[in-house]
Amino acid sequence: MILEEDAVTQADIIVLPPSKVDDQSDCEAIDETELLSSDTFPNDVAGSIEVQYEVDSGTTGKGKRKPTEFQQPIRKSDRAKKANKRYINEDDNSVSQCKRTREAMEEDVGEETGIDDEHLEDDIEEADEPQVTKIKPATTKSETPKVHWTKRKPKYSSQPVDNEKHKVSHLIQGLITKTETELFREFFDDELIEYITDQSMKYAKQQNRHGFDLKPFQLHRFIGFLLFTGYHQLPREEMYWANAEDCNVQIVTNAMTRQTFREIKRNLHLNDNTAATSDDKLHKIRPYAEMLNTKFSKFGVFSHNVSIDEQMIPYFGRHSCKMFMRGKPVRFGFKAWCLCSSDGYLYQFLPYAGRDENFDSELGLGASVVMSLLRVVPDPQQHAIYFDNFFTSHKLMIKLRQSGFHATGTVREPRLIASELENSKSLQKKERGAYDCRFDKKNEVLVVKWNDNSVVTLATNFQAVEPVLTAKRFSRAERKVVSVTQPNVVAAYNANMGGVDLLDSFVAKYRIAVKGKKWWWPLFTNYVDVALCNAWRLHRLVHGNEVRLCTFSVRPTVFFKYTKFSAGLHFSAIECLISCGFKTVTYINM
Repeated sequence: MILEEDAVTQADIIVLPPSKVDDQSDCEAIDETELLSSDTFPNDVAGSIEVQYEVDSGTTGKGKRKPTEFQQPIRKSDRAKKANKRYINEDDNSVSQCKRTREAMEEDVGEETGIDDEHLEDDIEEADEPQVTKIKPATTKSETPKVHWTKRKPKYSSQPVDNEKHKVSHLIQGLITKTETELFREFFDDELIEYITDQSMKYAKQQNRHGFDLKPFQLHRFIGFLLFTGYHQLPREEMYWANAEDCNVQIVTNAMTRQTFREIKRNLHLNDNTAATSDDKLHKIRPYAEMLNTKFSKFGVFSHNVSIDEQMIPYFGRHSCKMFMRGKPVRFGFKAWCLCSSDGYLYQFLPYAGRDENFDSELGLGASVVMSLLRVVPDPQQHAIYFDNFFTSHKLMIKLRQSGFHATGTVREPRLIASELENSKSLQKKERGAYDCRFDKKNEVLVVKWNDNSVVTLATNFQAVEPVLTAKRFSRAERKVVSVTQPNVVAAYNANMGGVDLLDSFVAKYRIAVKGKKWWWPLFTNYVDVALCNAWRLHRLVHGNEVRLCTFSVRPTVFFKYTKFSAGLHFSAIECLISCGFKTVTYINM
């Protein structure tokens, strides 16, 4: 407690999100029309608030200040537990055996310490009912795999087969005639558009907005406008329809009115609230995510090298699934596990909402995520998997080897079974580029510890240290760039691990600027951007590298389809898209 004479010198406020999100808590009090400020917090917060503060109560003695005291918040596990009323036996008037035992223990303590019963009654609250101890069933823990470490050249029973060229050539034959807009609609096709339209209409009726009517072509225009705001940003949403010459955007005003846009945005919905389950915190976007996963992987996993990593989706509102990642470019937001190609094409994603039924306590969270994402891979022998030390463990490498997957990842040394690698401190004292390696002959797992700027450890079940390569590093002692030795497994990891980071950079370049009051809005718009980036990656794969995602004019953007009436005739309008170096206008009858 802060006293009146105390002076608070420093305070940290931590907002605790609610443990449950219901149908009424998906709207937040933020100004959704403000487009330029992307890091503003909502005006209201949910859940409790923890305040960690330091108190300075003045000076003591000869001008010396009292030491500041840091007040720690009370942990949930330290709070007093209330008695469970379910175990009260109303028919039994006698004192239970549990209560007798407790009173006998209290009397013994009182006799030994000299505490009388009156003080004991003040300090200890008597239980009105017996406490029943629930005994958990004994769980059988799996045996630790036996390992046999040797310092020798690794020898594997199998290696991944690179069949990427054949898969890409087959993919090019099916997509060579498709335009940029048609590639985007491979993901946002009629099935997904009709589903979102039906759910939005159902939601509007549930909210007694019976005058709302949404057509699929209107939803196309709406999504086109969202993509348009990614590179053509104005300070406020309504300025796109303003009459001022410096704000009015003709293509927007011709596509839809401002009121139509607001009505669609207000009633947009992705899942039926009446069919929601209490154990799924992301039920509002679950069908939407599952449909997109199916469409992203419809062409198969055509890349030989794929990577698994986490993606942070910016979000500053209130939700129990919001994560805080210290030191990341996006610190606050939703987390999603992603399976990407080495060049940034997204095959599968899993929004993280806590541990689910797929969690394997023996493998851990990271390894369970890896096994869940790899279910979409039809032929494990044709791919090489890369992930970081959050996912990697010795047990995971063994399990992947048994399942036919070939993987490489950085690893935390405590996750290795009976590691015999050289100590990190002694290795760091050696010259830059020094390394040590051990091979588990029984399970075919190689671990390598390499001294770079710091000591890094990698584990693999298909790669080797040789041939040893060289890497360019800046030497502070010599003040110049020098060459250091680098094991082959490290070079392969650096070349193929950054797929998810590439996807993040693509999405961040022209992220949709329109905000929403509903907590699932950032997830919805993020995967619209991801679908566009996937279409762009397919276009580069099919037509070569002439299309670049770097400026406004070279971004493949789907604009709008809108209808005009002239002389009583129904005209088609335009699906305008802008690609790198050329512009294509296609006229389609609506």
